[in-house]
Amino acid sequence: HRNEDLAATLRSFSKDLKEQEPQAEKKRKKAAKKDEKIVLD
Repeated sequence: HRNEDLAATLRSFSKDLKEQEPQAEKKRKKAAKKDEKIVLD
C-alpha cells in the first residue's frame, strides 16, 4: 500500500514540475538575453 501511495505522490509531483518548467524556462531565457546584451556592450 505504501509503495502505491509513493508512486502516486511521485506521479503528481513530476506532473507539477512539468507544469512549472515552461515558466522557469521563459524566465531563464529572458535573463540570458539580458546577460548577452551586457556582454555585447
